[in-house]
Amino acid sequence: NAATEAVLDPGYCDRTAPVASGSYPTITLPFDCTIAKLYVSAQTGPTGAGLDITVYKNGSVTATTCTLAVAGTTAADTTHNFNASAGDTITVHVKGAGLVTAGAVDITATLQVIPR
Repeated sequence: NAATEAVLDPGYCDRTAPVASGSYPTITLPFDCTIAKLYVSAQTGPTGAGLDITVYKNGSVTATTCTLAVAGTTAADTTHNFNASAGDTITVHVKGAGLVTAGAVDITATLQVIPR
């Protein structure tokens, strides 16, 4: 629902995701890089409202974000990117953009990691 934020972990599938305030998977970068091109896909899109997908760096929101529209199965942000350093942590958060009556099925988020 709109008040619950969840995080997509590697290998996320059709199941209940952990809430963001709890323990959730984080990718720790092994080298300096640029993070770009957020792509999201789903087998079946959400109903009731869209899903906002946002990339976080070290627990802080970045400009890399997109919305999976109602009944949509793809979304992307190919215009925003940011630099990250070795040891930085990256997470992808998902939050309902309103009252989601049925969530997306088999949602996957990918990012391009470009070594610097």
